[in-house]
Amino acid sequence: MFCVTEQNRVAFEKNLSAVISRDDVITEQLFFIIDKFPDRFRVERFIADSGIKEPQIVSRPDDSPIQRFLALYPVTEYIRQAIAVFRREEETLHEILQAEDQRSIQTNGDLHEKIEALDACVNLLKLAHERILQRDNYRSPDALGAAKNDRLARIQNWRRKKVKITDDAEAVREADAFAGEAQAAFAAFIAQAQNIFNAEVDGIRAALAQAYVSAEYDDEFITAEGSELDLTAFALPELPPSLLVLFTEQYIEPKNAADFLGGILKNLPSVQQAKPKEPIRQVTYLYSEWRQCAAEALSPVLDEVIARVFATLSDFYTRAAEDYMRHLDKLEQLQANERRKISAQLTNDEQALHADHAWFAAFQEKLREIERA
Repeated sequence: MFCVTEQNRVAFEKNLSAVISRDDVITEQLFFIIDKFPDRFRVERFIADSGIKEPQIVSRPDDSPIQRFLALYPVTEYIRQAIAVFRREEETLHEILQAEDQRSIQTNGDLHEKIEALDACVNLLKLAHERILQRDNYRSPDALGAAKNDRLARIQNWRRKKVKITDDAEAVREADAFAGEAQAAFAAFIAQAQNIFNAEVDGIRAALAQAYVSAEYDDEFITAEGSELDLTAFALPELPPSLLVLFTEQYIEPKNAADFLGGILKNLPSVQQAKPKEPIRQVTYLYSEWRQCAAEALSPVLDEVIARVFATLSDFYTRAAEDYMRHLDKLEQLQANERRKISAQLTNDEQALHADHAWFAAFQEKLREIERA
């Protein structure tokens, strides 16, 4: 307790600085009586500048703050000393646990390494499984639509420079020729669809195998799932009957000699007595109508083929993916079982060490809590 007066001001400032610099003194121990000093503000400012932000100003030695401190100080000092002891014990326990950890690593190091390797393996298996599970939905190959458009374009370009047929016999020959062209276009499309299917199957296998390889499990597993495409049931309808009904016809009155010679011969008896001739049938088959008819007959069949290819590929994609996921699940279970077997060898020693670590962590937290209070 400092009693500051005008006479001892210089000594007070010197003594206060010396006391504050001591490690065994806390600011809560310091009290100041400054009632008799004429410039109280200057003294308070010096105390604050010395590092005591909230100085305990009292009027006499028996003020309540001093009485309260004297009542509590022995307890707080005891707690402070106890905390210091606990801190030393904390350091000792920490060293002991570190040594136990090192011995555990030295004793069971190979087992720890095996467990870590198994954990890493299981994690990779799970990631590969998730990658396959979250795969994109299968989409119909764009190449099928392009092949269809190409074949329909061939149909639309057949006899492009011709406009019409005006003879029934010629129409029959042309209808047979056009039917052959359509059949050739359809056969070419079937061949293209089969090639696209084969390429897609290879692509699906490669994509799933790549996802599986990401698990880094060297067992060279490849799905045994396969897929066959059967397009033999698809055929074009007969075109000639549909084409040969697409015509227009009209009957034209035939012209006689009088029509050519004008009215000069109209009054001759032989001309007046001539019988009228039968009307002549005139027929027209338009190539544009035939091309449109053939395209309309071919297009839905090609769509059915595309649907069959897509359905077959989608089914294969699903079956192959599920096969890989089943295999990954089996591998993951095997690794998990192996981990449990190895972990069982560590149970007694590791459980005790883990319990020590848990107790030590709780001890440290409680010690910090007491210090904060």
